[in-house]
Amino acid sequence: MAATDETHTPPADRTLLIDALDYDGSGEVADAIFTLLGSSEQHEAGVLALENNIGVLVSLLEHEDEMLRFQDLYKAIFVFGTDEMQDVLAQAIVTTGVTNLHGGLISVLSDFSYSVYNKEATTTLHETGIGLIKSIYANRHPELDIDDLLASWEVSTSARDLQFVVDQNLRSVERIYAVDKQAIPFLIGTRNVKDFGRYPDALLLSQKEAELRTDLPSVLVVYPREDSPRVASIRDAGAFYRNHQALSGFYASTEGKVYVRLFESESGEMTLQLPHHASAKWGQLVGEALFGHGSSNSIAFGAGKTGSLDRVMLEDSAYAKELPGCFGANPTVIIGACSTARRDWGAPFAQTYSRLLDGKVIATDAATNLFSMDCVKTPDGRITLDAVHTVGSTAFQSGVVVEN
Repeated sequence: MAATDETHTPPADRTLLIDALDYDGSGEVADAIFTLLGSSEQHEAGVLALENNIGVLVSLLEHEDEMLRFQDLYKAIFVFGTDEMQDVLAQAIVTTGVTNLHGGLISVLSDFSYSVYNKEATTTLHETGIGLIKSIYANRHPELDIDDLLASWEVSTSARDLQFVVDQNLRSVERIYAVDKQAIPFLIGTRNVKDFGRYPDALLLSQKEAELRTDLPSVLVVYPREDSPRVASIRDAGAFYRNHQALSGFYASTEGKVYVRLFESESGEMTLQLPHHASAKWGQLVGEALFGHGSSNSIAFGAGKTGSLDRVMLEDSAYAKELPGCFGANPTVIIGACSTARRDWGAPFAQTYSRLLDGKVIATDAATNLFSMDCVKTPDGRITLDAVHTVGSTAFQSGVVVEN
């Protein structure tokens, strides 16, 4: 990328841009232009400054280090600029993005899509940003259904963090494509994985690489397809973009011990079906990690009644009754969901699952996150999993509370 290219020389007219826009003498270009744009007396001067320098801004788009320096000004064009200015910049971004979708351009694209400067601009800004992303991807990655991906990302968090989620996913897509052009379509088509930004790159790339390998045992990792306020509180929506560190550490600990099989589930029934699918393809599982929004009674993987896996399903579903056959002896399950070990009435979800599998389930009775996860090979060669929650880790062995 240009930001790390030592041979890159910034355009000579960059100083002209600074001189033209630095009206308040502070050296802060963005502050100066926004001061002008927000001033009823000098608003026209601010718009004129943008219009006079639109060509300079366009010339900087291919250079990540330069464009990031002025990204507030790019956003300002989409809020305050004339239709002609917006068209010029939008076309330049599409043209540049087709050949050079660097990190700076991704940041500006996601900002265009979801930033809110004022109520009048919000709709236009969103539609313009989404239009730019769709135009670029139609040319750059025509094999991807960008409409479906954008819709998936929108239900993976709250509106408050949507810009961050889109940014993380666009960056992840570009990084993965740079290594393996088939990996993203593979993840979508075979694993229902669309929230790429949640996961370490190495884990995503390993899914296709290890698809046909059975020389090591497997661990199933299941994340929810939806993580919006329809599933969780606004505060908790998008939580699975925030446990990247624990998952990275866990994946590193599995090297040479197990293959991690990653899926995103849309419902309770799909979550029960996945161990059957995985064991039929790769052999009996040694463990599982389930992520979702939890309660003492259930884990949610999607919206509505069918989106959750609850205790009734564990006791009544035909898929649940046959689950023990999908796992080897004494499997370990980590539950990365709040409160599934909390006893409100009857046996909590985690205890019920432990009894069903005749194995160990590590969960929490609190509203908390996973602090760490680990894959361990014991001296006798057995593979087991371990986890620590930020607060209140509880372990059940065959339905009985044990020390974790």
